[in-house]
Amino acid sequence: MGVNLNFTSLGVPFWINRGREAICSPKGDTMSGFWDISKVEGFLTRNTQKTKISGMGFNEHLFSLTPPERFWQRVDGIFFYTDQIYCAFWHLENKIGSRRYEYKDGAVLIRETEEYLIPIDFKIEYLELDNLKRPVKIRILADTTKGKLNVVAQALAETEKQLALKIIDGQFVFKDGRKMRLTNGYGQHALW
Repeated sequence: MGVNLNFTSLGVPFWINRGREAICSPKGDTMSGFWDISKVEGFLTRNTQKTKISGMGFNEHLFSLTPPERFWQRVDGIFFYTDQIYCAFWHLENKIGSRRYEYKDGAVLIRETEEYLIPIDFKIEYLELDNLKRPVKIRILADTTKGKLNVVAQALAETEKQLALKIIDGQFVFKDGRKMRLTNGYGQHALW
């Protein structure tokens, strides 16, 4: 199978630690960087059949990341977009003895107003697992200064450590009570 894709940056980065380094392991290893949101267009070619595709994606740019091999026991990296918002969440977790290590970062970008909201807190819940204990349905809950996000996503396909997602239900409820239903949503879930 051949892949020919063009990524065009939309000029909307999701900052990992908002461009500053954060300690992410007991050795003092650091991490910073960004995910550059892009429009993706191109073709998939299988045998001689060419299929045109288009959508959204991102280019990941990490700097100074040198965690010990297999240090993180839980890694959830989620990016998705809908007609109304872009979202990115990154949750890393481990426990060694009585010491717990955790790194959480994320952002919600409201497309119409271009508001970049950093969650006060967020949670990634596994609602359904397959027979190999991989998540096939997940919920993302995020609390921001402007409101709350509640999204349910279903896995469509998988590669070794990535799940393609379809948003099957979701809304952003503003603090003033307005509700924004999320439509036409797709994304990915990275697992390690």
